[in-house]
Amino acid sequence: MRNGWKITATVWLQVLLCGWVAHAVQYVVPGGAGDQTGGSWANARADVQAAVDAAALPGEEVKADRNCWKY
Repeated sequence: MRNGWKITATVWLQVLLCGWVAHAVQYVVPGGAGDQTGGSWANARADVQAAVDAAALPGEEVKADRNCWKY
């Protein structure tokens, strides 16, 4: 019975980690910022399409600064 608990714990750990990783966010600001990897506002990408392409997994988000578009 102890092996069953190990397997269950391992499966739940994988589910939690995969769920956490899949909710990555790509940030975009006009002109980009920092190293432009998109992982934070301080390192935001300059190009919206590059951020969309980088957010390839289900559940990932792209957050764009409100100054990215002119109204």
